[in-house]
This record gives sequence, structure tokens and C-alpha cells, in this order.
Amino acid sequence: MALLRRHFRQRAIGLGAADLKGMDSIFASLGHWSTLASRSIASAFAMTSTDEGNAWDALMRRFEGNLPFAILGLGRLGLAEYDLASDADLIFVVSPEINHEELFGCARLAEHMIDTLASYTRDGMVFAVDTRLRPRGAEGELVVTSEGLISYILEGAQVWEALTYLKLCPVGGDSRLGEEVTARVSRAVLERFGAYPDLLGELRAMRRRLEKEILVPPSNTKTAPGGYFDVDFAISALRLRNRLDIPPGANTEGRVEALRSAGLILDEDALILREGAAFLRSVDHAVRLVRGKAAQGLPEHVGHAAAIEDLARRWGLTREGESLATRLRETQEQVRAAYHRLTTTPA
Repeated sequence: MALLRRHFRQRAIGLGAADLKGMDSIFASLGHWSTLASRSIASAFAMTSTDEGNAWDALMRRFEGNLPFAILGLGRLGLAEYDLASDADLIFVVSPEINHEELFGCARLAEHMIDTLASYTRDGMVFAVDTRLRPRGAEGELVVTSEGLISYILEGAQVWEALTYLKLCPVGGDSRLGEEVTARVSRAVLERFGAYPDLLGELRAMRRRLEKEILVPPSNTKTAPGGYFDVDFAISALRLRNRLDIPPGANTEGRVEALRSAGLILDEDALILREGAAFLRSVDHAVRLVRGKAAQGLPEHVGHAAAIEDLARRWGLTREGESLATRLRETQEQVRAAYHRLTTTPA
């Protein structure tokens, strides 16, 4: 376990150093960070599942080591846009072969795996794990069966969860089960919410509530008006309304291109969403590299602000004589306008 933590730290330092030196594509860079996170999750599962003398020993013997247990990523991890100091949003899924009593062992396995990744030790930690996006959130079972997950999506999931489950992607455990469940979830989400009454109105209302409930500085790259949430809501609205299936693990750039190729978005709006998302993710990445953690907005600390401005110039995010704050406001205005166009007029 200590080896996993040290390996993650060393690889993260290497990735960060490479990005500080120069970065051509933020999506390629975040893809490297996501690969590191996914491999760490897969390694944590492999190490944990082979531990002897635990509640899942009988399970491993029954399935001869091939436990039908899949780890699925959501959020930034599911989009292959995981970043330094991000939480890993995970759902643990097992096949219907696992009976009710055996779910106890699977839950203990999941808990032990979370401890392996998220516990603070003298060797540091890998990263925090968030499991609250599972069916029924913190009140739901930590490990769900594939049938239980599909049933929840078709009968109990809310609209905001549709956006969440569109980002599902296998990241560890039984790859066959993970791919099968991910494909079924995608079909279930598109089937149910593609015909949802007043889908666009519901999504716009949800976005307004987030802006009122989550108070952030105007320079926040995620939830502020014109932030990344506008990009994601616009993409998801078009996907749901037109029932467009996209391969799991596609990042924002790939999702926008899929919409454009399907004729669901004009070239000019595709450009705004793609370049807007790239800029917003780049600014967030710069802040994380400089501060070692996420921030609500552009930092006020003089040293941090200067370092981030320097990175922005080096990465080509700002024009000659232009401040990062100015370029951010301009990008947010363009993204917000595109968001309104794409979620107001039915596709």
C-alpha cells in the first residue's frame, strides 16, 4: 500500500513538472492525470482483493479470483479530465450473481479500497474518494448490483443524475462487467430522459439554482456564470434531447465533436464550447499546479497570482498585454451566450 502511495506521488510530481515546462493541449494533459488515477484505482483493487483473512475471502474463492466487481468513475474521472487534487467520484457495482449476504463482503472490500486510496499516512495519500453519486447518495448502499443501478435510473433517478451518469466510465475491477454496465446505463439514461417533459426548462432551472446556492467569485471557472458547468449543461442537454450515445471516457473536446458531427450543433457554437472548456480547464489546472489544490477563483495572493499569469502566457492563454482576468471574463461571456442559445431553442 505504501508503494502505491509513493508511486502516485512520484508520478504526479513528474506530470506536474512536465506541464509547468510546457503544455500543448489541456485535454491531453488531463488525460495523463486521468490515466494515473485510473491505474491507481485498479492497483488498489488488485492489492485489496488479494488480502487474506478478510470478509471477502470466501467470495474470492468462490469466483476463483475473478470477482464480478467493477469500479466505475464519474465526474472528471469519467471524462478523462481528472486533475491534481481532484476527488475520484466512484460507484462500485457487482453482477446479480452476488447474493444479498455476499454484498456484505463486497461492501467491506469497497471500504478497504477507499481506505487504501484516501487514508492519510506517513507515505501521504493517493487521493480523496467520493461515493455520494451512487444511487440514493449517502443513504444508498455503497455497493449496488448492475440490475439495481439500471432499475434506479429507469425509475428513481432525477434529471441532475442523468447528467452525472452520462459520464460513467469503467476504471477498475472486472472490465467486462464495467463495460457492460456502462453501456446499459447510457442506454437507460438516454431512453428515460430523452423523452423527459420540458427537459431544457428543467436543466435551465437546475443551473439557476446552482448559481444561487453555490456562491463563488466571478473568476470561478466551474460554477460561475459562463464557467465549465455551462459547457457541460449545454452538451448534456443536446445529448439527452437527441439521445446521442457517445463512447465512455470521451472528454469534453470529444463530446463536442460528436455533437458537431451529428449535426446537432453549429460550427461556431462547437468552437466556443471546445475552446471555452479548454481555457477554463487550463486556468483551473494552472491554479492547482501553483497552489497544490483547487481554489474558488483566481488567487489574490501576489506570488500565486504572478505565477499563474506567467503560466497563462507560457501556455498561450493570454494575448500580449492582456491579463488573465480579462481573458477569463471574455471567455465566460462567450460560453454563457452559447449556453443560452443551445438550451433555449430545441435541438
